[in-house]
Amino acid sequence: MGTAGLIFAVVYSIYILYESIFNLIPVKGYASLTIIISFFSSLILICLGIIGEYIVRIYDEVRDRPFSVIEESINLL
Repeated sequence: MGTAGLIFAVVYSIYILYESIFNLIPVKGYASLTIIISFFSSLILICLGIIGEYIVRIYDEVRDRPFSVIEESINLL
């Protein structure tokens, strides 16, 4: 989703810059605000995807732990 959002942000930024250059957008600051929000939103999605990959890998490692380690620690009490 993050890379698709980044591609959309780049294409939409080019479109907004085109309209901004030819004064088709009447509101001042709309172009810069739209470009910044779309770029950083896709950057946040990319970072969340990376964090999600780490969490999945941690979960897979924890799930495959043997139960004998827990049983041995209980016997020590």
